[in-house]
Amino acid sequence: MKKRSASWALIAISALLQAGCGGGDGADGIIGTGFNISGAANKGPFVIGSSVTVSVLSDDGEPTANTIVTKTSNDLGQFSFKLENPGPVQINVQGYHFNEITGRLSNSTLTLRAIYDASEQNQQNAQVNILTHIANDRIAKHMRNGKPAAEAIPLAQTELVKALEPVLKTAPLPAFTDLSIYNIDDTHELGNAYLLALSSIAYQYATSRSKLEGDSVDAELTLLLNKLASDFGDDGQFADTDLIQRLSSASRLLRPDQIIQNLVYRSYAVLGIALEAADLNRFIDTDGDGQVNIIDIDDDNDGILDIEDIEPYGVNKATIQITNPTDKKKVSGMLVVSGTANEFTEVVKVKIGDGPFIEAQGKAAWSISIDTTQLPDRETTIVVRAVQSDWGYTDKEVRVTVENVDPIVGTWSCFSKLNGGYTYGDQWFTASGAMNASFFSCWVSGWQRQGADIIVNRTNCESVRFTPIFSSENNLLEIDGGSYAAPLSCKRVT
Repeated sequence: MKKRSASWALIAISALLQAGCGGGDGADGIIGTGFNISGAANKGPFVIGSSVTVSVLSDDGEPTANTIVTKTSNDLGQFSFKLENPGPVQINVQGYHFNEITGRLSNSTLTLRAIYDASEQNQQNAQVNILTHIANDRIAKHMRNGKPAAEAIPLAQTELVKALEPVLKTAPLPAFTDLSIYNIDDTHELGNAYLLALSSIAYQYATSRSKLEGDSVDAELTLLLNKLASDFGDDGQFADTDLIQRLSSASRLLRPDQIIQNLVYRSYAVLGIALEAADLNRFIDTDGDGQVNIIDIDDDNDGILDIEDIEPYGVNKATIQITNPTDKKKVSGMLVVSGTANEFTEVVKVKIGDGPFIEAQGKAAWSISIDTTQLPDRETTIVVRAVQSDWGYTDKEVRVTVENVDPIVGTWSCFSKLNGGYTYGDQWFTASGAMNASFFSCWVSGWQRQGADIIVNRTNCESVRFTPIFSSENNLLEIDGGSYAAPLSCKRVT
């Protein structure tokens, strides 16, 4: 089994971490007796001084007046408090946090929640993370419907892991409040890996959305987590399947080794000791080949073994195809430009000639309607762009010829091929359908296009059908009216 780690040894110091979380009287400004509960808030670790509010819940999940207020004691998000009686509590943590993808602190605060069922044990552990946050509303609903916390919590957890299966493979996980993004001991390595994988995916999604929308990563992250919690809380499923698919795609943009290294460095900066970060490669499948990275020896499927690859995860780029129009096609009127794009495409944009890029509808199957009558009649280029906020964009183009004006409309100088006589007047065809053709024995009242032919309407005379034939040389037009009129040869003037 492949184990990815930093080049230097990682040390898991359970005793030190427990000491940092310890619940000694007065350690966090809380004095009293009762059950000691310690834990940590992780979305990346919360910083020291983040507010921690603990509300004792009634049996039906409603907050009571019994509330404890404390704060995190270090930059790994650790906190502790005491409870006088066992039972369910709501833990809310609000503060700045460490971004495991960028290796920097957040620009805004984030609130994470957890419902924890305290027992009568003197030393207990209650972690707050994005899994506890997303499951929070569902647990509360089960409790409102009569289930005790001891049943509501594991039921909601089972439902959540199943609902997230399109993003991460199902795994038997311990209580979410037992999970950390660090492997403090050997007890919950698989569950910790699941937590870190989902945490990183959420950050990657928020990063992509922020670049796409031009807003902050932290705002997008808050929106995502609260949206997931609300959606899941309703019926234990995710109605927004498009969002779930985007999360799955975001997982393939991660760089797991960098995330692990960032967390290891963070623990060393805080404690002076490098803690072992959970290995999210247990659940991430960067190249989407069905093998998670920890057993896949070529994580970007480029034919170079990871052990020899300077960029083992590659870059999963947006790609795009144009199905209509085809290259060199003549177009007119309303044109539907359409095609397909891959899962890493966040937005499709289309540009005609020198015009601006306009956002198309859809992504996997995209399209946009363009009124070509607003464009000059000439050859022009259609550029379609698959936008991927983290890695740039990919362009495809086709060249088309816009022909909205009938090619025979204009000013033509014509003469009879039989006798070489010119018609009276140069403007023979016009856009309005007028015609100056005194070579007819009757007055011409107008003309219209019918397929490949021209129907000339003559006052007091029978209509005549002509067949225009263009010559590739000198912009000549041959018109043969059969027995109705002498054939003409015309040359465009304008």
